[in-house]
Amino acid sequence: YVSVIGGAEIFALFEPLATAVELTEVHADVEGDTMMPRFDPAAWQEEARVDHSAENGRAAFSFIRLERTPHRHPGGSRGPGTPAAPD
Repeated sequence: YVSVIGGAEIFALFEPLATAVELTEVHADVEGDTMMPRFDPAAWQEEARVDHSAENGRAAFSFIRLERTPHRHPGGSRGPGTPAAPD
């Protein structure tokens, strides 16, 4: 596995190659000039979620793991770097 951490431009470059996304979702309205794009539910499926309540002035947040649905991966049903099944 390869992890890529970056801003919006880095994400846009690597998203077509990604098989999974580890996402932190903060449950608060904040000002900013960059937003994460919405993930297409036809292409991405939520596989795990851990919710954390607001506490001591900190906003509630969730750790979310999304996995690309196999039929929607640009490389077919296998992710990048996955060897083909032997004949």
